[in-house]
Amino acid sequence: MATLTTGIHTIAVGYDGDANNLASQSPPITQTVNKAATTLTIAAPARIALGRPASIAVNLAVVAPGAGTPSGTVSVDDGAGAACTITLPATTCTLTPATAGNTQLNAVYTGDANFGGSHAMASLGVGTAHSAVTLASSPNPSIAGGTVTFTATVFAQAPADATPQFAATIGNQRRTASAGAVAAVTPTGTVTLSDNGNPLATLTLDASGAVRYSTAALGVGSHSIVAVYSGDANTAANATLTQTVSAATSARVPAPALSVWMLTLLALLVASRGALQFASCVRRGTVT
Repeated sequence: MATLTTGIHTIAVGYDGDANNLASQSPPITQTVNKAATTLTIAAPARIALGRPASIAVNLAVVAPGAGTPSGTVSVDDGAGAACTITLPATTCTLTPATAGNTQLNAVYTGDANFGGSHAMASLGVGTAHSAVTLASSPNPSIAGGTVTFTATVFAQAPADATPQFAATIGNQRRTASAGAVAAVTPTGTVTLSDNGNPLATLTLDASGAVRYSTAALGVGSHSIVAVYSGDANTAANATLTQTVSAATSARVPAPALSVWMLTLLALLVASRGALQFASCVRRGTVT
């Protein structure tokens, strides 16, 4: 009898009798039906880059002599806050680790009314993300003595050689899962700015992964400004492109343009002054 549900059942057999035999009933017996056991297997990429989601595949099997189709969910987590849930009969889910390093994935099936729970573990390596740094200045070019503001922004990127997918055989099926696209990872740490190799400042990245530095001390000429990112536990160090700032000399103030009447007035003033000087000389008798 395969229709009994899990639990304790009281079974008795009765005979209805016939024209020649009286009805009768057997003494009852107790039959206990336990949940069928299950086994769970899990497959995951051997290694991904931080910022890439990992697709996890599971297979849930019923241990003989049990039979049937389990229901419920399988939960998967990395022990560090990343988790996903599979609702049977689905077999895959995606999680995105939040930290780099080697981690253990733990998959748990809690069971249902007829099937017992089971669990499985798999290793997942999470490598640090690569970084890219951009550097901008404003204004550029600038004027000697004027304030220049530099802004450096650090972005996390998955390595170009990150494995895009993996395949594994679990149960009797070949499952393929993808390493996925890059998710947002905000780098932390510091950025050091230098001017022609001379340190300007070391600044801590803000919540958006950027630093800003202003200075009015740049001399006249071309300045090769470089920003170097220190890296952190999740993001590898990297250096930016070079930003050239040309500090211009102080602006010359042009002479004001004179109108025709101003030039005429100036000529009259000069002529009047000459006449006065001549008259003065005549009175003193110094004209030769």
